[in-house]
Amino acid sequence: MSSPCPCETDPEVLESLALRQLSDDESASLNKHVAACEACQQELSWLQAEQLAVRSWARAQPAVSGWRLV
Repeated sequence: MSSPCPCETDPEVLESLALRQLSDDESASLNKHVAACEACQQELSWLQAEQLAVRSWARAQPAVSGWRLV
């Protein structure tokens, strides 16, 4: 993770934004803050890149048949 936000925004809230788990109003408010806060911009960018990597990795994994585990 990047350096902590000088405004002390909770990193878990930024993660919720990256995961699109916030309401429209919460997202709009936080996006407004992120636009003005370089530390939060960097953290959100990192979280979004991490989510993209996880989704890409998950798509690349073959489905595991339950029978192969027996």
